[in-house]
Formats: sequence, C-alpha cells, structure tokens
Amino acid sequence: MESAIPRIARDHDLAIIAITDRPTDLAGLPIDQVLVAHPRDAAAVLDAVAQVGVEGVDAVMSLGYENPPVISRLARLWSCPGVPVEVAERCTYKDLRIAALEQAGVRTPRFRVFRELAEAVEAAGALGFPAVVKPTDGTSSVGVSVVREANRLPEAVADARKATGRDDLVIEQFIEGTEHTVEGIVADGVVQVAALSDRNYEAKHRFAPFVFEAGDDLPSAAGPNERAALEAAAAAAVSALGIDDSVFSTDLLLTLDGVYVLEVAARLSGSRFGTHLVPLASGVDIVDAAVRLALGEAVDPTALVATESAFVASRYLPSTTGVVTYVGDLAAQTWERGVVEVFWEKELEVGQVLDGYRSAKDMLAGAIAWGTTRAEAAGRADRALAGLPLEIGLIGVDDA
Repeated sequence: MESAIPRIARDHDLAIIAITDRPTDLAGLPIDQVLVAHPRDAAAVLDAVAQVGVEGVDAVMSLGYENPPVISRLARLWSCPGVPVEVAERCTYKDLRIAALEQAGVRTPRFRVFRELAEAVEAAGALGFPAVVKPTDGTSSVGVSVVREANRLPEAVADARKATGRDDLVIEQFIEGTEHTVEGIVADGVVQVAALSDRNYEAKHRFAPFVFEAGDDLPSAAGPNERAALEAAAAAAVSALGIDDSVFSTDLLLTLDGVYVLEVAARLSGSRFGTHLVPLASGVDIVDAAVRLALGEAVDPTALVATESAFVASRYLPSTTGVVTYVGDLAAQTWERGVVEVFWEKELEVGQVLDGYRSAKDMLAGAIAWGTTRAEAAGRADRALAGLPLEIGLIGVDDA
C-alpha cells in the first residue's frame, strides 16, 4: 500500500512524544516515545511525562483528538504557544460554542440548551420535529439522536445524558442538506483553508435514530459559489470563537438557503483527515503546519496551496449485531492499486459479541483510497472493506 504519513516538520530536530490511551494506533508514525495516559486527563498526562523525566516541552498539540482544553492548560503550564483555555472551551463544549456563534451572528441551526426532559419537550415544541438531541461535549455523534416524534424524546435525552458528565444538553432543529468539512489554519487573524471535503451521508439514517457517516470525499464536488460560501462561513465561525495562531476544523451544512455552522474545533479533524486524506488529495501537509504553529512559528502561506490533485475517499465499516467467527491479518492481505490504507478501528477476536451501530465509535474498520475520479476512489475503498478478512455470524442462544 502507498504511504500517506506526513512529514511532521522534518526540518526540525524534534523529539516527538505521543500520549495516548490506544498505543497500537501509532504504528508507523515518526514518534520517538509513546506514553500511555488518557489525553483528556491533564493530571494523568503530567504524571506520564514526569515519570520519563521530560524536563522541557517546546510544543504541545492534539492530533485530531477532542481535548483542546487539556492542550491549552498544558501549553500554559509549560509556557508553550497555544490558544487560551477559554477559547479552547468555547470550541469544545457545544453550549458555549453555539451561544458564541449566535451572539456573533453566525448562522447555526436553531437550538435550546436544557437540563430536564420537560425543558426538552418545551424546546421541541418551539423548534419542531425532526430535532437533534446531543450532549454538550464529545465527538463521533456519541449520544446523538434524530428525534422525529415527541414520544422518542425521553429515550433520546437518556442516551445523551449517558454520554456526558455535564449537566447541560442541547436540542436543535434538524435541517436537510449536504455536510462538509473545512480545515485550515488561522494566523494573525488570517484564515487559510487547506481542504474542503464532502462528508458521506448517503446512508445517514441507516441506523436511525442514530447518525451514520460513511467517510469523506476530497476534493469537494461543490461549485465555486458554494465553495466560497462554505469557506466564508468557516472563517466567520473561527473569528467569532476567537481562534488564532492555530489549526481549525469546521463541519458545515450546505442547504438551498445557505450555510449553517454545525461544529468548530481548534484542532485537526480526526479519522485520518489531516494526516492522510488532505496530503493525498492535495499534497498539503497540514500536520506540518500544525506543528509549526504549536512551536510558535510562522507558516508559509504557500505551504497550504495544493501541489497535487487526486480524488480521495475514506469509508468505514459499521458494527452490526453478531459474533465474530473469523478475523484475519490485514498485513497478509493484498489490496488493489490505489488503496492507501486499510485498518481496524476496534481490536477484534473470534467469539467477540458485537452490538449494533449507535455512533462513529462503533466502526469496525476503515479504508482510504485514491482514484482518477470520485467514483473510482470510493469504489476502491468500498471494495477494500468488502474484502476484509472478517466474518460475523448471528448470535445463537448459546452466545447471548
């Protein structure tokens, strides 16, 4: 398979320490040391770093993980560059983010923040159905439900409540449209877009009431006017939240009556978006830019200009209810030309009982491929998933 690993500031003499609770995910990356700690636990991160005797830290950053508040606090503690903690929190917690966007006049779906079911019922009456119920933190659509009838609200609120330790939840109007990711950097208040993708929601309601996203397609099929509107909305959202000298990622909804901002993060997107999809599609190494910003360095604007042009697709295999009857070695598989990477999203073993899909945390595997057309790239990724060395059987009486 072809490599898509980014350079990571290759002209620097950097010792790179990765801190993760899933160290197997880092195979092949240019990392000097891996420490095991939960990235959302600042105390655990500090303890892990202290145990190996690290005395000085030049930069701290998140690689597509939803922990900017921890990153900001560590950056402040270690006297490293980084966005202020209050900005990181506005970009992480949905209630703070959408309130700030609304105040700045940035268009978002109509919403209400609530704590009790009665408040959700009242809010749904004002917003109308369908509506989306969400926790105010977390990613990957964990605890997110699309509610089409009032009698489904109690279950949706309970699911959102289980997914968070925060008191506040969010309910917002559900709007149909195409969804897109705009990723880039902002330096000295100037936004530079590195990538715009189409998020693949062709089977969005396959596991209703939960939301299923199959992957991403780059470059976007949006026309020039639509692209300009998406990029302008991303820039307005970044400015409203106070993000500066940082990478950013935004999820946007494009509708017949304009663009709505859904998510904004002061970090790179996850799911191998910045590390693999962007450089494959355009030659832009946004991870390199992220490292330079974390070091407090300037980023050459030309570094974010595409030097290549390829169609790239990522696709994911959702979990289905059943039991694993066979799982093989991916390294022993041969994939067709254009397949860049095939990977497990979960550690699977024979006899393992699988639950049905509820969020993007329930993906079993993924594939990334390129092609000379959008259809060719997507087809290669789909065929790679279909050829996985994996068999799932029905759960029998003895397995339940």
